[in-house]
Amino acid sequence: MAAADISLWRAPFRHMTRNPAISLIVALFLVVYFKYSTTGNPQDVVESTLPSTVPPIEQILRNVTISTAAQKLPNKGSIFCFVTTTKKYHKARAQAVAETWLPRCDHGELFTNSSDHLSPSTPYRTIYRNLNDTYGQLFWKTKLSIHYVYKYISSDFDWYLKADDDTFIIVENLRAYLSTLDPTKPHYIGFRMKPYLKKGYNSGGAGYVLSREAMRIFSEELYENNTLCPFSDFEDVGIGSCLSRAGIYPEVTVDREGRQRFLPYDFPQVFRGMLDESGADYWFVEKPKKGYDAFSPELISIHHLNADQIRMLEISLYRLRVAKRWTKRRQSI
Repeated sequence: MAAADISLWRAPFRHMTRNPAISLIVALFLVVYFKYSTTGNPQDVVESTLPSTVPPIEQILRNVTISTAAQKLPNKGSIFCFVTTTKKYHKARAQAVAETWLPRCDHGELFTNSSDHLSPSTPYRTIYRNLNDTYGQLFWKTKLSIHYVYKYISSDFDWYLKADDDTFIIVENLRAYLSTLDPTKPHYIGFRMKPYLKKGYNSGGAGYVLSREAMRIFSEELYENNTLCPFSDFEDVGIGSCLSRAGIYPEVTVDREGRQRFLPYDFPQVFRGMLDESGADYWFVEKPKKGYDAFSPELISIHHLNADQIRMLEISLYRLRVAKRWTKRRQSI
């Protein structure tokens, strides 16, 4: 779950705070919360005082299992994709991702905490085996993943995509978009969110892409520096905060009509409008569109999908064909 998802529980407060007593309680709660959850730095990042340092990488990577399929993948190319998952979702979402869009990356793997319910023919490695499987560990998992990929797998890809196991990536559209950019420059690409950081951050759920140079900076300059890259309660805010301290910020990724290429919600919610107007103004840099105009023909990612929806999208995009000539003949009869 990304930081934007907490917007779902913001709506009830609008009604609760009509009562002056409840308003006072809510106000006191927010004062205490932000006092103890922010660092006070100019970027106003929500960062926890809980786990302040990442465990030694030697300890984290002890007894990592690398599947046969993962070992056979190439170590150089255009796009490296890693999908964060956990044993709980191996039979459903993770399997759906592994059999649909993930193989279209030059190198695509599942990063998880267990080998349970995964076959050797599925590309995975258990780099989270020695981390607690809790929401509070999401920042550590992603921070570790970025460093691990660059240092221990390969630094020879042009682009590196991080995605969740409930996200679908249209890899062909991703390739087309990235072909317009230079991987030797520090790029950070995704769906731009507004709060917490002055220059924003990219939604974790929609997936985001780092160029080879951005990966190098993160791995070599940020990973072990807990001043520049401290723990955050929210994975996507935290990674954005780390990168911002190195001068790397989210970029505009909408198409010429202002439609999003990366989407942090599922089709129905995007179609209806991701949030109401006030919520959208608070959370999003670019005001999202509604209805059919909300979806760019160059769409790259969509989030919050279950296994059936992932497979249905695969079928719709790659296994169905509209017989245009046949349709025209039938209409002329």
